[in-house]
Amino acid sequence: MIINVKASKPYKIHLGNGLINEAKNILADFKFDKAFILTDEAVGALYLDALKGALKGIDVYSYSIKCGERHKNINTYLKITEAMSKARMTRGDLLIGLGGGVICDLAGFAAATYMRGLKLALFPTTFLAGIDAAIGGKNGVDTDFGKNMLGTIRQPDAVIYDISTLKTLSSEEIKNGIGEGIKYAVLDGGELFDILKAGLNDDNILRFCELSIRLKCRYVELDEEEKGLRRLLNLGHTAAHAIEKLSDYKIPHGAAVVKGLALIADASARAAKLGERERAEIFSLIEKYGFDTKVELSVSQLLEVIKSDKKGTGKNGITIADIVSIGDCRERYLDFGELGEYLS
Repeated sequence: MIINVKASKPYKIHLGNGLINEAKNILADFKFDKAFILTDEAVGALYLDALKGALKGIDVYSYSIKCGERHKNINTYLKITEAMSKARMTRGDLLIGLGGGVICDLAGFAAATYMRGLKLALFPTTFLAGIDAAIGGKNGVDTDFGKNMLGTIRQPDAVIYDISTLKTLSSEEIKNGIGEGIKYAVLDGGELFDILKAGLNDDNILRFCELSIRLKCRYVELDEEEKGLRRLLNLGHTAAHAIEKLSDYKIPHGAAVVKGLALIADASARAAKLGERERAEIFSLIEKYGFDTKVELSVSQLLEVIKSDKKGTGKNGITIADIVSIGDCRERYLDFGELGEYLS
């Protein structure tokens, strides 16, 4: 299956089974002298040899980093670009990101900045990366002040999501992706919500991935630079990024998103925007997949981190995604005082 993304730089998302083995054919249209594969130690052990084998006949280099969000920082980025320099990568070459969200973010940032830009193909290997991180061109690294504080918006040249990689994921990593999927379900309602409500399984997961990807692409195409409508994709993320950082990234992104989403659902219900029946439906879905919605942090702790959030639209406040009903979320600007009351 091919999904065409009509962004400032159009590209294709390839979705299906066994696509890593077809890498050379899929990338045949891109003229490059050599490829550099960025991966992490866990994913590399599983798929690096297979991808190199699929690219037989092409000059291929690779570099592996340690696993985890805590390694998505400027020091890791500098080591990656140093390895690319040693491989004598040029602007005519191809950088491949093989891994989860951390790898997709780092690969995208390196591709956008190394020699002012080179070709980029992303091979997401996690549920969350496949439906979210690999799509839309947002790249970056974390700093001591927050998540993705240094970054670019630069679309990839291709995304190849081989969903057979889901078979090697732990149940916790699948759950991490479902957390982001619940956000999509609340944002769009309809079939996405119905699939999760009925139960995600081998028979419907390809359809769920397709719908999630198409939804994200729709927002990206309408607002690539995230100046308006695309901010709705941040549903639950304002609090989630603060929760992640304050846990020293021990709470994974998908689980943090669900916590943030639960906070927004409760706040939206208190503001008499979200009806009690639909609030209960959202929490029923969250509970179905075993997520913990407790946030053992004070509002003041969250606000301290949120004030440095890159999504802030002014020195005194931030735009959040509010839930009016399932399938109807809207932007809302709150100053930090109002946000504190909203989350309380």
